[in-house]
Amino acid sequence: MAAQSEINSKIYSIRGGFLLYIISVVLGIVAALIVGGKFSNFVNFKFRKGLLIIFGLLIQYAAQIATQRYSYKIINNALLINAVIYCLLFAGFWFNRKYLGINVIALGTGLNALVILLNKGRMPVSYEVLLKNDLQQAINMVKEGLDFKHMFIDEGAKLAFLADIIEPPGIFGYFMRVVSIGDLIIALGICIFIFEIFFGRSVLDLVLKRTTVK
Repeated sequence: MAAQSEINSKIYSIRGGFLLYIISVVLGIVAALIVGGKFSNFVNFKFRKGLLIIFGLLIQYAAQIATQRYSYKIINNALLINAVIYCLLFAGFWFNRKYLGINVIALGTGLNALVILLNKGRMPVSYEVLLKNDLQQAINMVKEGLDFKHMFIDEGAKLAFLADIIEPPGIFGYFMRVVSIGDLIIALGICIFIFEIFFGRSVLDLVLKRTTVK
């Protein structure tokens, strides 16, 4: 039981949304190939200023790792660190805004950013959902200040309905213990964007082209 709890907590600690995004990528690839998308488009796809997004994600990962040793300094500067991260992410999104999927991803990221920035740089998470899913190690990390990104929802939490309070149903719940509304929107955007990559153009362009042909 304790071993299972530790496994569950490790799944959560790498962020439930991450596994959700992997599933979105797979679904996007499958959908694209079913309707005639080309793998060559995927191979030759050029993402503008992609390093901005990569740097943003690397800073986020580095901050989480650094929290294990410098928890006080990292968490006290969580607002500034997250502000830098989101500036880099949104800059990357801006350069690729012609894709519908990127705009949907930006919307979901914006919702997550809003609730994080309004809560001093940390995403509120439901203690009850963590406890229900036997994520004791994750609970301890938040309690001990070893989780750079999360805090428990309390009376002072702002926009709690946008926080990590959703427990995905069925088999999805096995891989993703708790996510936010923003995470779900990002997942949809990733699926759309992967689909667009396999066609080398925006979904809106594809729809417009098909409408014109008819």
